[in-house]
Amino acid sequence: MAESRRLNSSRQYLWILAPLGLIYLVPPVIGLAIPNVVPRAFGLNIAAFQHLASTYFGSLALVWLSSDFLGRLKPLTALVSTATVMALAGILGLVNYPYRYHAVAEHATFVVAVIGSFVLAGRCCERHYSPMRFMGLLCGFSIVLVLLTWPVLWISLMIIFFNLQRSEVLEHLPTHFAIALAAGVGLFLGVVPFMMVAFFVPVYKRQLTKILRLIASRSRVNDRPAVAYPQE
Repeated sequence: MAESRRLNSSRQYLWILAPLGLIYLVPPVIGLAIPNVVPRAFGLNIAAFQHLASTYFGSLALVWLSSDFLGRLKPLTALVSTATVMALAGILGLVNYPYRYHAVAEHATFVVAVIGSFVLAGRCCERHYSPMRFMGLLCGFSIVLVLLTWPVLWISLMIIFFNLQRSEVLEHLPTHFAIALAAGVGLFLGVVPFMMVAFFVPVYKRQLTKILRLIASRSRVNDRPAVAYPQE
């Protein structure tokens, strides 16, 4: 019986391939349906866009796969471990990418936005949790954090590595805010399939619950609020 449960649990881990496959297929589908949208929005061809999307969300898939381990760590250790896993996965995925400085800044934005939005949404759902509420907050925080992070990293990149004058950088800033807005929306849409796996696949649902409770534990200093997260 125990062996059967372990086998079933192991098979459930394979569900992470569904959102990964979807992320991999979306860029070429967009390229066929709306050929100019990616070059105009992000200045990338479809192959480069597919490479970046696969790298970014591949790092998120590694976090999902290691979420059982992360859920057993202390909050700060889990946060640092998550950021490290995503950063290392991003670096490995960008080894052969031609625009490395841009990619590093973009992946840093992705890591900050994903982890930050997840933590903030989890905190806001401590007392009143529902999947819809959590996803709505995740959407809002994802967009806001990308809007705040990407322009700052882009300005730093341009000044430090490309020696552009501040006046030149500021001239292009509105364009990059528009790119950041599109990227924030795209980030959330890319996270949605992973969250569907977490909501409906039992092994990932248990791990999601552990991580949400881990986030909530950071704010329990003098009192212990009743947390309405899903049962394991």
